[in-house]
Amino acid sequence: MLIDSHVHIFPEQIAAVAINRICLQGGSIPYADGTADGTLKKMDEWGVDKAVVLNIATNPQKQRKINDAALRLRSDRLLPLGSVHPYAEDALSEVDYVAGKNMVGIKLHAEYQGFDLLEEKAQAVYQRCQEKGLLIYFHSGGDLAYPGSFRTSTERVLEILHNFPKLQLILAHLGAFRMWDEVYRDLCGTSACFDISFAHSYVKGSLFLKILNKHGSEKILFGSDCPWQSAKDTYDYLKSFNLPQEDFELICSGNAKRIFGI
Repeated sequence: MLIDSHVHIFPEQIAAVAINRICLQGGSIPYADGTADGTLKKMDEWGVDKAVVLNIATNPQKQRKINDAALRLRSDRLLPLGSVHPYAEDALSEVDYVAGKNMVGIKLHAEYQGFDLLEEKAQAVYQRCQEKGLLIYFHSGGDLAYPGSFRTSTERVLEILHNFPKLQLILAHLGAFRMWDEVYRDLCGTSACFDISFAHSYVKGSLFLKILNKHGSEKILFGSDCPWQSAKDTYDYLKSFNLPQEDFELICSGNAKRIFGI
């Protein structure tokens, strides 16, 4: 089984606009059209059985709308996470709403949402998630659309892990995009899980294996960041390492089953 833990889907009526806007910001070329139907077709083409759909509340006033749209995606193949905006007046009650709808966690992206990882409002969200047993899936490290910005740095993630020891964190892009030496130094061996999205385009095999061996295959998730990357390319990259079968299966599906309750 192959579970893609990092997929984005947009409402059909805005998907084309959203894709074009993000392409202009980051210079990316999409591999899918960003709709639910288009993504499912690509999943079939790439051999992906199930996907975790990550949603981002980019506007404090639209978090409920985004979460309700995410809930409508829920199916036997798609597992949506929620999102909250730390600057929303009702951010904490929205965490409660996400938990009440049996979502397993939320996605946060400090660049797109424009908040500081360690400010009081953000930490209140982490505290409520910890209390509710929700995981937090962070965009981590740099972002092609925000050159030079590293709001979710390894040092800040370490402080969150220290302050909220029972909070499950998942860090996109092998711990932190374009900060992989720091990931190896600061985050390998912690309780945080890493997905492998974008690794095949940016991380040399020797460094990937160095991180994997220090952190442990039980804390690595298969993730493509579709529509911005291809699950097939990501799978081929992972397959090229000829990992022990047990480790390979953990990364492809076993860890996702355990963490997301799939």
